[in-house]
Amino acid sequence: MTQRFARLLPTVAVALTTLLSACASVNSAGTSPNASRPEAKGPIADARWADSVLATLSLRDKAAQMVWVWTLGDYTAVDNSAWTNIEKLIHDEHLGGAIIS
Repeated sequence: MTQRFARLLPTVAVALTTLLSACASVNSAGTSPNASRPEAKGPIADARWADSVLATLSLRDKAAQMVWVWTLGDYTAVDNSAWTNIEKLIHDEHLGGAIIS
């Protein structure tokens, strides 16, 4: 099962990248905010970029990017142990991010 997952991961990443680029926000001029970047040439360029980033990640880091920590959206000081624990997980374990609600 692990080998099957490892073979499937790049395909899923490219599909997600393509989906996210298709849902990118548009500014008031009707153009994408990234349109001025020379490397921003659409889904094909996005897929190449995703492939190049995925090639640099270990299998563990690829899996960790799909894990997000959930926390309450209450005010939390930056020196609070709950907040520093989330920061540590994202930084040290390379988790994908945090869902704050």
